[in-house]
Amino acid sequence: FRKDGKTTQYVHRQSNHPPSIIRNIPDMISHRINSISSSKEDFDAAKPYYEDALNKSGHQHSNMVFTGNVNVSCDKPRSSRKRKIIWFNPPFSNNVETNIGRRFLNLIEKHFPRNHRFHKLFNKNNVKVSYSCMPNVETIIKSHNKQLLQERQQKEETSTRMCNCRSKDSCPLNGKCLTDALVYKATLSTISEEYSYVGMSEGTFKKRFNNHKCSFRLERYRTATKLSEKVWYLKDRG
Repeated sequence: FRKDGKTTQYVHRQSNHPPSIIRNIPDMISHRINSISSSKEDFDAAKPYYEDALNKSGHQHSNMVFTGNVNVSCDKPRSSRKRKIIWFNPPFSNNVETNIGRRFLNLIEKHFPRNHRFHKLFNKNNVKVSYSCMPNVETIIKSHNKQLLQERQQKEETSTRMCNCRSKDSCPLNGKCLTDALVYKATLSTISEEYSYVGMSEGTFKKRFNNHKCSFRLERYRTATKLSEKVWYLKDRG
């Protein structure tokens, strides 16, 4: 089933992808069509569409042959010990002439020989190499634009909203806690004394307010502000 107007596209043969991926695309498509075709007639009816898509992607010699449905074995699978595999996934690029995977495996063999105490952890049986594909230019541009638009949208929402507290009754500034560049006064009272503190918030008042509460609660921030120093001084006095 294909949606109306939907065009099937495959990775182009000249794209910057690992050769193993490019080489196996026609076989993977042929295997997929065989697995969903109940007869040779169904396979032959669907084959021209996919061969045309492969040819447009540069896979000119993609001769798909009907081999029947993939047989599912009913035999009990043999139990095998699963190894803990460590994967090294370097990004692939046709511009790099060095065989990164071979160099990496040679380093493993050089620095962890058979007589090394860590050879059973780092060897060619449990350290594997698989190249990763980098995003194309279109994806990079879309991701960058999306990030810029999100930052702009957040700034616009912050500038228009005055409060984002879940409970408006607990807002520290009566529904205006997102006000920025604000001069405020705090009063610290004890049984016999009263102290005043005047501060200014560079960002939003809510962020400044939460930082004050954090410095009152955690001793490692006791020197963050003069107000927190006074609070911890009074705590130490009891």
